[in-house]
Amino acid sequence: MPRKLPTLLSLRTGLRYKLLHRLGEGGFGETWKAVPKKGNHVHKPVCLKMNWTSVPWHRECYFGEILQKCAGAIQMSDEFVAAVGRKIAYCSVFELARGSVSDHRPEWTTADLLRQFRHLTEAVAELHRMGAVHRDITPMNALLSLDGRRLILADFGIALHGVGRPVKADCFNVWHAPDSAFRERANWEPRDDVWQLGQLLAFLLDASVEGPIERRIVHRLNCSDHAKALIYRSIAPREHRLQNADRLLEIWDSPDVSYSRAGRISGKNIVFTGKGSFFRDKLERLARRAGATPQEAVAWSTDLLVVGATSPIWAAGSKGGRKILAAIEQQDRGSPIRIITEEAFLKAMIPQRC
Repeated sequence: MPRKLPTLLSLRTGLRYKLLHRLGEGGFGETWKAVPKKGNHVHKPVCLKMNWTSVPWHRECYFGEILQKCAGAIQMSDEFVAAVGRKIAYCSVFELARGSVSDHRPEWTTADLLRQFRHLTEAVAELHRMGAVHRDITPMNALLSLDGRRLILADFGIALHGVGRPVKADCFNVWHAPDSAFRERANWEPRDDVWQLGQLLAFLLDASVEGPIERRIVHRLNCSDHAKALIYRSIAPREHRLQNADRLLEIWDSPDVSYSRAGRISGKNIVFTGKGSFFRDKLERLARRAGATPQEAVAWSTDLLVVGATSPIWAAGSKGGRKILAAIEQQDRGSPIRIITEEAFLKAMIPQRC
């Protein structure tokens, strides 16, 4: 940058932006605090982002326009190209934020935080509905609004449309990516954005979280079972993970397991999970006596999953939790598999036990 800070003119709006000081620097450019002025009217300060190449700028502007009405996305007000010294600066103008949550952790109640996080998730869901992925949902790109009341998603420089074909996992933050992204010829799917959402939620809810959180330690988080369920469903193994942000929104108000009636047991394939009133071998003997076939793992052929304990701590990463996730995934794919309690199973066994 020249020693004397320039004033940049937007030919689109006629606003002149006076640069005040640099806010940050990234792989594609710089962000500055700036004051826009038109004639004698001075507007409130904004964040002016200068990219030195056009591709990330086009993405910022494109997705910024699309997400203008999303409360959980940073709001863009202008975009233009200007000369800065001997360089061409591709500029986009956004609302000024207090900073990222990696530096400014919001001091909200859990209820307020979940409410704001839902808004951010809605912005990601909007991307997924249009066939796009963000690929960079990290604490550095989750911002706290200037008034401290909103959580907003920013930085769409590597967001990308699939346009009917998979998006390659060729550009992402290596410290905030699921293991599947590192496989040879891997694709980045909406469910990988969901993994990042789960990691971000864990970070916001528990100050002791450092680096990616593993499923096995979700139960240690200092937050409600409701929040644990959302996190665990988001960071589950890829084959059992929520497929997109819309699915995360669907379970937001009811993250626990939905149990069905037992119905007919004869002829059914049954999987047992969780610690219940009886040992597993006894439950399996009862099932066989009733004409059912016990299975070791949930599969497409499974008709019933019998859960031995209904505690919401199923979200904490136990083996039982994984079986429940597998059953829910089968339901998402159209399988008629039902999840029932051990109590419902035993009641259905009463005629056979007498």
